[in-house]
Amino acid sequence: MRLFYISIASLLAYYFDFSTMGEFAIFIFLLSAVYDLFQNLIPNERQIVLSDGTITYNDGAQLGFLFLLKRISRSKINPLQLYNDKKYAEASEEFQKIIQKGYKRDFIYGLLLSSLLQICDYKKAKIVADEYLELKPKSANDYVNIGLVNSFLDFHDTALECYEMALKVNSENVFALNNIGFTYNNMGKYEEAIQLMDKLLVLDPNFSHAYSNRGLAKIKIGILESGLEDLNHSLKLDEKNAYAYRHLGIYHLEKTRKMKR
Repeated sequence: MRLFYISIASLLAYYFDFSTMGEFAIFIFLLSAVYDLFQNLIPNERQIVLSDGTITYNDGAQLGFLFLLKRISRSKINPLQLYNDKKYAEASEEFQKIIQKGYKRDFIYGLLLSSLLQICDYKKAKIVADEYLELKPKSANDYVNIGLVNSFLDFHDTALECYEMALKVNSENVFALNNIGFTYNNMGKYEEAIQLMDKLLVLDPNFSHAYSNRGLAKIKIGILESGLEDLNHSLKLDEKNAYAYRHLGIYHLEKTRKMKR
């Protein structure tokens, strides 16, 4: 599409006399602005994550979402606002109502699934995940969340299939790679987890959970001090990483057992 606008600009530049380069630059700027406006008004269900962690969509998608809400409900409740306000239980109820009325859109399923994960309602999330999976999601992160639901419920093979689907959409999706490592740890495949976390940390050296997962895997195969280093670095990157604290407990337990031998 951008090539189309460049072609138009070239043709206009050929047929019209721009007396100065400044006039031509202004023309190109205006044409680019029109292009950006046009692109922003075309509904795109790709999530935009802002610096504060809230989720939004482009203007076209938001307008479409508001029209959708107006058509199906007289309520003025905005589920996306509830989600961004971290009122996940309420948001999940509203997203569920929308789906029950037949509006089975990818971004609604994605937000419903994320809301249920946030409140740890894995049984209900499993039902939603299975239904959404049949619709063949387009987002790598949605496949990751579907996989995560299955990981929490110990359906490891299904979880791994979902993470692989995510990687087919985006081969460098760090969340998919991390969750495969998380699942490998749960399956006792610690050496495979370490290899995968090594790969992930090349892509993103500041991924706290990757250090936490690698640390646990090292501890489980007896590399205690190197595992501890990973856990400490994980907490340095994210002091609220609950898994790192859990794995620290496992480190101290394993060290105590080793000292008693």
